[in-house]
Amino acid sequence: MNILIINRWNTSNLGDQAIGYAMESLCSGYGEITHADLCTTHSKKSISHKVRSQSPKGFVGIKTLITKSCPPILRDAMWFRRNKVLYQCLTTKSYDAIFIGGGELIGPGTFSVALKYWAKQINKHQPKAKLFFFGVGVASNCKEIDIRNMRDILYKANGIFVRDAKSHDNLVSNWGLCATEIPDLVFSWNNQIALVSCPRQYILYGITDFQRIRKHDTMLLTSESDYFEHSLKEIVALNHTGVKLFYTTQDDFNACQRFREYCFANGHNQIDIAMYEDLKGLITEMSHAKTVYSPRMHACILGKMSGAEVHPILISPKMTSFKEKYITNGQDINIYRSILEGVIRNCMTV
Repeated sequence: MNILIINRWNTSNLGDQAIGYAMESLCSGYGEITHADLCTTHSKKSISHKVRSQSPKGFVGIKTLITKSCPPILRDAMWFRRNKVLYQCLTTKSYDAIFIGGGELIGPGTFSVALKYWAKQINKHQPKAKLFFFGVGVASNCKEIDIRNMRDILYKANGIFVRDAKSHDNLVSNWGLCATEIPDLVFSWNNQIALVSCPRQYILYGITDFQRIRKHDTMLLTSESDYFEHSLKEIVALNHTGVKLFYTTQDDFNACQRFREYCFANGHNQIDIAMYEDLKGLITEMSHAKTVYSPRMHACILGKMSGAEVHPILISPKMTSFKEKYITNGQDINIYRSILEGVIRNCMTV
């Protein structure tokens, strides 16, 4: 059986990497797996520790500015050019099953144009393949053009499996399609994480880029300095001498550096950053941690699977929903893996 997985793979986002490994783990044993990256053909998969200076106030990044200034047709052309590996995967081998996911957000803009492009290529080159959307989210802000762009490939799918109830509701509202809600894919990877028996002494506290805080506005903070002040107060309130800052993306690591400088400037020289570059290093840190605080969902999942006590930092409705669904209920996480394995088994035998 030939299986094609399409998701975000070549990235320094350690949460996305965990999703990729989890998806491969779920599909292993059913046949030969080919992995095509969702949006780029090459990228650095580790986090650099090079010291970054703070961006000027209001600066959103050269890459973002260039992207926003490009006409939509040029942005789409750039997107397609970066997907040449995906095109090669679709045209050089026949697949029995194609999985798009997990972790992707079916939403507006370039992604909807890409799905329209994929639909044409899959229909042309892989007409007999079973197609599944697996562990995806569905945005609520799709425009009519986005709905049209994604209609064909969503209707073609043999199964759509979403990560939360809101995504199911959005799928019904936009396309009249039903989906099956499943646990987050990273829970299926817990048999790959070795638990250690060493003493757990310190606390890991996750810092994220302020752009994420401002995007959701859940915390009602208006500047990075306000966010840093809020975070430092929370850390001090923990009354624990062993606190390490941690991160799952390059932007978050850069924010950690700036936050540590803020801590030093305010007399808290004991707060340091956990230094690792990849997913293995992150999991090693978590396996030695007593408690994990994080505004990142997959960091919370990895912490829970590593045996630490987990406290999500509620920066968005997504994190609030995650806490209610996976932390508050006290469910055995092995149940989530069993559910996901059963769903994959059904997909392979449809």
